Amino acid sequence: MTKLLIVLMAAAGAMAATPVQSAAMTKEALLVILLASAGAVAATPAMSTTMSKAEYNTALQRIDETFKSDKEQCKPLKANTKDICVAEANARQRITKAEARADYLGTVKTRTAARIARADVDYRAALERCDAYSGDAKNRCVKDAKGRFGKS
Repeated sequence: MTKLLIVLMAAAGAMAATPVQSAAMTKEALLVILLASAGAVAATPAMSTTMSKAEYNTALQRIDETFKSDKEQCKPLKANTKDICVAEANARQRITKAEARADYLGTVKTRTAARIARADVDYRAALERCDAYSGDAKNRCVKDAKGRFGKS
């Protein structure tokens, strides 16, 4: 793709005969370059190939099994430690399901939803960790978490 852009830029520079024409040709050349690069990007395959329905269903089953196993590991824990453990297990399940859906459908919308799910889960986990504190320490922790995730 970069070779195509270099050739187009060189051709655009060679087309301009006078300085007055140069400005007009430069605008036209930039338009040609932008259109060519947009076409090249649109013609390239997606970053990863989508998975089949069977692979997707297998992935969902594996995610659910992992979630059950993660929750079992939380059972012997007590109080806030257990809450954090369960929240992290839920977080891993939600993120991996969103990523599996993005891999299955392969759309920009599902990839964006997976990124949003990851950010939301990270924020919720940070707030859950703040429950270990009390008073001013908890307030600082919550304020810091909100600041890091833009939730002020």
